[in-house]
Amino acid sequence: LSGAPGVIAQLVASAPDVTVLVTSRAPLRLQGERVYPLQPFAVDATNPEQDAIDLFLERARAVDPGFSNAPRNIRAIEAICQRLDGLPLAIELAAARVKVLPPEALLERLDHSLQLLAGGPRDQEIRLQSIRAAIAWSYDLLDPTEKAAFRALSVFSGGFTMQAAEAVLGAVLGLDEFGTLEIVSSLIDNNLVRPITLDATHPRFLMLFTIRSFGLAELQASADADRVHAAMVTWISGVISHATVSFRDEAADAQLEHFATLEMERGNWRLALSWLLEHHETTRLLQMANDLAWFWYVRGPLREGQSWLARALAQDRSEVSDRTLAAALVGQGMLAYFSGDLDLGRAALLESLALQALDRDPWTFASAFLLLGLVEESSGNYAEAKPYLRDALDLFESIPHMINASLALGHLGVAHWGTGELEQARQFLERSIDLQRQQSARWWLSTGLGYLSLVAGEQGDLPAAARAEHESLRLRWAETQRDPGDPVRDSNEQRWQAGVWDDAAAALADLAVLASRTEHSEDAVLLFGAALASWKQVGRSRANLPERLTYETAEQIARTAVGAADAQDAYAEGLTLLGEQALTIALEISAVILAAVELGETS
Repeated sequence: LSGAPGVIAQLVASAPDVTVLVTSRAPLRLQGERVYPLQPFAVDATNPEQDAIDLFLERARAVDPGFSNAPRNIRAIEAICQRLDGLPLAIELAAARVKVLPPEALLERLDHSLQLLAGGPRDQEIRLQSIRAAIAWSYDLLDPTEKAAFRALSVFSGGFTMQAAEAVLGAVLGLDEFGTLEIVSSLIDNNLVRPITLDATHPRFLMLFTIRSFGLAELQASADADRVHAAMVTWISGVISHATVSFRDEAADAQLEHFATLEMERGNWRLALSWLLEHHETTRLLQMANDLAWFWYVRGPLREGQSWLARALAQDRSEVSDRTLAAALVGQGMLAYFSGDLDLGRAALLESLALQALDRDPWTFASAFLLLGLVEESSGNYAEAKPYLRDALDLFESIPHMINASLALGHLGVAHWGTGELEQARQFLERSIDLQRQQSARWWLSTGLGYLSLVAGEQGDLPAAARAEHESLRLRWAETQRDPGDPVRDSNEQRWQAGVWDDAAAALADLAVLASRTEHSEDAVLLFGAALASWKQVGRSRANLPERLTYETAEQIARTAVGAADAQDAYAEGLTLLGEQALTIALEISAVILAAVELGETS
């Protein structure tokens, strides 16, 4: 067969009207050749015929004529076919196991697919009797460098970029950029690596599940295993560190690409964290887990981040610097705070501050103070929150990092409101809002405006309260209008939805307070019902401190003004309002109140 390309070339040259159809594991690389890659079965909505499932059922019934296509079996079969990437041979070999293992049990054992996917018909070629033999046949035809590269690239989970391949193959095999390109091209030609199209500027490559399983087994049996894993960890550490700088120093819009990159590389950095844990590299483990803390907060899941930081901090710390430990404790404190575990957050942050008594990183030190202020504020300890927030403000201004400085200012306003110091609260909130506008950082602006509305209203400055609340609502509305496909929304749809409607609920309740104060009592009761409906939508039952007490007082005043029966009707109607419908009605009510109080101001 090695001489087949030459024979075909001679045939075509001597008989120009002849067309030769060839099936081959790799292109022949002859002049005039056109390649038509054969893809595995699609196992999703793009293949309504469900060819993969039909093949599984056909082969299963060949060994078990009574095999059922009950819905429970079909669901498991679909998952099996997806796990096996729609490869016909793998599906056939898996289906042959149903005489011993029902589909659900088979699915549970697919992590050992190379051993499981064997036992094909004896009258077939050996390479078609097991998936390992089929892949080994292609692997054995590679030259030594290609084999080593294939083994090394199998280290990546969820695919890899050309830059990732260059980093690992450069470190392990000494290949330069061109050498890496040639190797990856060869592996694609041999159907061991597949290009996957994401966008024009970020090409990515993937090994199918069974092929990668084979490659990993070969890698673990080779002398290069530790070097390959170490090179991958070094590469992904650099990617994460680069993203972390953006998370600290760049505006929110500039961070989107880094969030997308880390999402794409989630499988690879999970492997890296596991490798560092297994090899007791505690310092690097702590650094990587902490660098990922902001990503976990924004993209989730929070529990994953908390788990990794807890495991990292539970390791032997004797060789870890205080700076590294202090930073990781801030990461733990942040995730604990945002998940509602205030006691753990407080303990971690206080320990971080103690470690920084003599040697401190300004950013870590400032972040610890800011987060401690938030923990105490959320606990209702407003007097204790103030000094932490003031220290955070001073430090962030000195770095300088004005976006976080504006956040510290805003929460100083909230803390002063909590202790009844309305004028100071308003001044801090107005400074925070001004700074947010200067920085074009709108991620806390609507929240700050909502607090300003509550404080100004409590002072009796209803026009200022109405203006702030109307702008806050418009910003909330604009956030809900992000289309699917918008980078912010696509970053994590579930968390985006939860955040949007949690914030919207607060805006509805803020407006309800203003409505109560301006004698729009029935509207106030309706809005409190709508706010509760939105909070329930995201799994919450009530507001945070300190606004919770303001909400409760305003709702009771509005209910009394309306009367029990009418209040019950208005509240029940509010509970039926969800999403954009609630915000649309709120904007109309807000506009009416704003016009009324401004008319009263000027008349």
